[in-house]
Amino acid sequence: MSSVAPSRSTALPRFATGPAAATEARPPKSGERPARRRRAGTLPVVDAALLHKLAIRAINAGSGGLTEVGFASVVHGEGATTIACGVAACVAATLGQRVVLIEANLRSPALRRVFALAPGPGLADVLGGGAALKSALRAPTAGPPGDGRLLILPASQAHADNPAILAGPAMRDLIAELHGYAEVLVFDTAPLQLYPDTTLLSRHLDGVVVVLEAERAKWDASEQAVQALRDSGASVLGAVL
Repeated sequence: MSSVAPSRSTALPRFATGPAAATEARPPKSGERPARRRRAGTLPVVDAALLHKLAIRAINAGSGGLTEVGFASVVHGEGATTIACGVAACVAATLGQRVVLIEANLRSPALRRVFALAPGPGLADVLGGGAALKSALRAPTAGPPGDGRLLILPASQAHADNPAILAGPAMRDLIAELHGYAEVLVFDTAPLQLYPDTTLLSRHLDGVVVVLEAERAKWDASEQAVQALRDSGASVLGAVL
């Protein structure tokens, strides 16, 4: 675990260095054999001490602490979902705060599988007015434990091609409603380089943590993606390598 220091090229505070999930699912490249699907309730292993320090730093990165934090990779497979799940569970189980983990990655949702959630309405359904928030929130039945203080709001692909729903007043109102269930909201978001979703959502968040896999990251592209996020007015809190 490193101290908070500038990370390579992106000039971001480095929250942590550790095994951020190189093996997360991503769409296969042309001619590439699809990756084997993980069983429900499984995620790549991330050191518990790393997650604890990251949770404390991410939630307390600003004066007075942060209550809405997003986690985003630059491209698929760098570990944003793994880190978001781990931090949410750690804040709930170790720091003793109520947490809702929101799957704002409408493009390649994974939380239903990770937490073994039954089919049902999700984030996009709530934002579109097709479902009430209470009916869409789920308690995890597998995956990282939250000691009863963790709820999941999975995505729905009903509006996967309409990321503008993440930027509108419905999202602002939903965040206010979610705080009736939890002190801390953790958002798993779409890859920065591929989609505008995280940039659109970030206007409603206290900040975004960027997750990079050091051995795979193309630093020029990563720097451009982070700078574009900053230029949109987002608060970029730091990086996890």
